[in-house]
Amino acid sequence: MGEIRIPKIDLTAQVVEGVGVENLKQGPGHYPTTPMPGQAGNAAIAGHRTTYGAPFGEIDALAPGDLIEVTTVQGHFTYKVRAQPDGSGHFIVNPRKVEVLEDTKDNLLTLTACHPKYSAAERIIVQGVLVGKALPALPVAARNKAGQVQERLVSDLDGPTKGRVPTLLWALVCAGIWVAA
Repeated sequence: MGEIRIPKIDLTAQVVEGVGVENLKQGPGHYPTTPMPGQAGNAAIAGHRTTYGAPFGEIDALAPGDLIEVTTVQGHFTYKVRAQPDGSGHFIVNPRKVEVLEDTKDNLLTLTACHPKYSAAERIIVQGVLVGKALPALPVAARNKAGQVQERLVSDLDGPTKGRVPTLLWALVCAGIWVAA
């Protein structure tokens, strides 16, 4: 989906689409029901704090004003960590409190992870406010349709024969160009 970079905690990681167990084993995951980072609304990314590389292991160290940068195919976007009432850059919620993912009038990036470390009893939340103008968010239905088309294209390529012949032909063409050069 893109790349997230948080200089304060020395994090640079590839972000995958989805927040299922298998997705988060690969790295931080974008919640598919939220806008993409850089788009209008509340984009959200989940990550582990202690396993699978622990990409969000130190998000509790983020303070108001710290930068979170996300690069997607639509561009490079910077968020500043929002101050919480206690002056910190994070807050803790019950895992069932999914309201933190709901759309807001602010253009936010919401990072979520289990809390405390080595426990899933609660969630730590860090929110950043987009610096600059947001891109318009696609409606969820349009994003889902695009995702279905992409999944179909990938499954067509992975099918038993559908993607193999064109792939082999392109490989031969590339090899021929290489030999000619």
